[in-house]
Amino acid sequence: MRLAPLITAGACLLGGACTLAPTGYQPAAGTDDTGYRTTDLGDDRWRIRVRGNAWTGDGRLLDLWRLRAATLALEQGAEGFTADREPRLRPAFLMPQFGAASSGYRPDFQIEGQSPGVEPSRQRVAEGVIQLLDNTEADSAVVVCERLAPRYPPANCYPRVP
Repeated sequence: MRLAPLITAGACLLGGACTLAPTGYQPAAGTDDTGYRTTDLGDDRWRIRVRGNAWTGDGRLLDLWRLRAATLALEQGAEGFTADREPRLRPAFLMPQFGAASSGYRPDFQIEGQSPGVEPSRQRVAEGVIQLLDNTEADSAVVVCERLAPRYPPANCYPRVP
């Protein structure tokens, strides 16, 4: 009897290391971790990237992206923000189809838009660029934050402005 799968499953359940919950509002701890990342592009422009796990739907991912845009605007002392365009949704990475990497196996099917033998991961990324603004043409950071923050604690709509 093979014990490795049972030991792994037991460790997952007892240790809490393996979660089956969708990604919450949190900064990404490492390069490939779930959560948000922000990059200052200068001139009040920021790139926001939110990576979700396999249980995070596109709607939740877009909400987390908008919530990060709103909290970032508030953190920077801006009244609002505008996006260059809607955030781009894409798979977090591409992976070989099962068995495609081993000795000459060629899959019978190809996923549209992908190379043969490659399929997208179930983890998704929302990425886009925002411009911080202090005018009525911007999306109000407070309105967006107050609408989304109750659904995704621990988001803070009232940060201390530096």
